[in-house]
Amino acid sequence: MTQRRMPVARPRSMVTLVVAGFVIVAMPLLVAVIGGAIYVDRLTSRGEELVRDSVALARQGQALDAQLVQMERNARQYRIVGQDELAEVYSQRHAQLLDTLESLDRQALGVGAREQRTQLRELAEQVAETVRQAPPDGAKLEAALGRFDDMRALAEEISQAADEAIRAELSALETQSTQAREFLYWQVVALVPLTLVLVGFFSWLILRPIGRLARAIRSFGGVEPPPPISVGGPPEIRALGDELERLRGRLERSEAEKNRFLRHMSHELKTPLAAIREGTELIADGSVSAETRAHGEVVEILRSSSVELQQLIENLLVLSARNLGQKPEEIALHQLVKEALTRHRLALARNRLRIDHQVENATFQGFRPLVQSALSNLVGNAIRFSPEGGALHVRARCRGSRVILEVADDGPGIPRGERAHVFEPFFQGERRPDRAHVRGTGVGLSVVRDCAKAHDGTVEIVDGEFSGAHIRLTLHAQHRPRPGAVT
Repeated sequence: MTQRRMPVARPRSMVTLVVAGFVIVAMPLLVAVIGGAIYVDRLTSRGEELVRDSVALARQGQALDAQLVQMERNARQYRIVGQDELAEVYSQRHAQLLDTLESLDRQALGVGAREQRTQLRELAEQVAETVRQAPPDGAKLEAALGRFDDMRALAEEISQAADEAIRAELSALETQSTQAREFLYWQVVALVPLTLVLVGFFSWLILRPIGRLARAIRSFGGVEPPPPISVGGPPEIRALGDELERLRGRLERSEAEKNRFLRHMSHELKTPLAAIREGTELIADGSVSAETRAHGEVVEILRSSSVELQQLIENLLVLSARNLGQKPEEIALHQLVKEALTRHRLALARNRLRIDHQVENATFQGFRPLVQSALSNLVGNAIRFSPEGGALHVRARCRGSRVILEVADDGPGIPRGERAHVFEPFFQGERRPDRAHVRGTGVGLSVVRDCAKAHDGTVEIVDGEFSGAHIRLTLHAQHRPRPGAVT
């Protein structure tokens, strides 16, 4: 059994590929930056908390020492003076001391020396009870005053425990900072190669079809014909590749058409040139005298060959100049038709053709060389295919912004199977004129088609009115009618 290939997911557009590449390449770096920022933020918050707790512990330690000193001073003053107001002040100092010890119990650092704080609280309670109940000059108060040394020692131990807790937290914070630096360092070390790999991968995805496109474009300038173009990648690149492939096909067809044109025209130009050369050599070497019948035949061959050569050259000039810029000029219909018939007067006379022309006396704006060559080719084709003694029909009229030129003959007409191709360059149908010396190049009707395109018009084959070929050329141009009847 043959295994099916998994379909390859392709980006929907170049924009999608570029955006996806940027997102995927930036994602690891973004994660690293966000992770590092969170880590640093936590360390910063912990450092701020440590600073606040350290300051609070330092202040509470100082307050504890100061409160013990003030309490001892108040107690001794009470023993000496014996005033109840001093006992009340001592009670207030005692309450403050208990609040300070309570704050130490609530510290986030988890300060040690809980036993010392308990002992200090018990001693403070005993001294306060003695101050409240014992007489100022009694032995109990004297003994209670001696316990302040023990309370100061306990307060010192509590302060040392707080310092040790702060140092431990600082050490833990330093350890975390070191770990964070190492983590960020190794994260960068790991992400840089990954980022480079991703950059290389997406660069390859983006540049590979562009490189193929560039090679395909460069192949157009080579000596050898470019091979078929197939460019993968995003739709935009594939669309460009398809356009290049169509362009390559057009260039290939154009090159084949050009080669066929050169071969065909070189052959066609040789025929009248050979006839002219042979005729002139016969006259030059005296083989044909002016009084003989052969002399007239040679002169007729020279004349017809020169006309044919002139027509070929004019068609070539029109074909080569059809893409060049031209300026429209005023063209008179009757003058246009007269020039075309005059150019072919010898052929008309030789075939004894009757001319049926209906031409309006009007002018229009158009490209004179194209229109002259188109009408001349239509008349020439009609003469070639008309039977001897037949009729040539020429019409020229204006209808609004349209100029309509029609040429028809009494010949065999154009087969329906060839009508789709008769206006293509160098096309020659299978049906030939009865006269052996009449031949064509297949260029004339393509000139007629180019004339129609240059004037935003149309060319068509009309049926039903005449027995032979009837071709109608419609041009869109401005015209100015003149007074007068149809000639």
